[in-house]
Amino acid sequence: MNTVTFAKTAPPEWLLAMWKEIDDKSFGKGFDCFAEDAIRNLGVADWHGREAIRNNLREFIDKGLAAHHEIVVRPTMTWTKGSRPRSSAGSARLVGPTGF
Repeated sequence: MNTVTFAKTAPPEWLLAMWKEIDDKSFGKGFDCFAEDAIRNLGVADWHGREAIRNNLREFIDKGLAAHHEIVVRPTMTWTKGSRPRSSAGSARLVGPTGF
């Protein structure tokens, strides 16, 4: 088994701006990081377009989602001797104030 070390880096500004809009429940310019024809999925939801994403996420949060988030990203790479390495961007976990 091989070990790969990743360096911790600061999250990109566009991501911080988007999450600030969600945390503040303002849903403003932070969502401009999405293309006008962007597609996002949340569970079984299938949202098409920046404004649909903004409005549907606002409605979703208004129904009781905890709004403060800590973003934890863990990149992963698996390697089995004799096979090709597989890597992924890792997993992202949103941690709310209740630790769900």
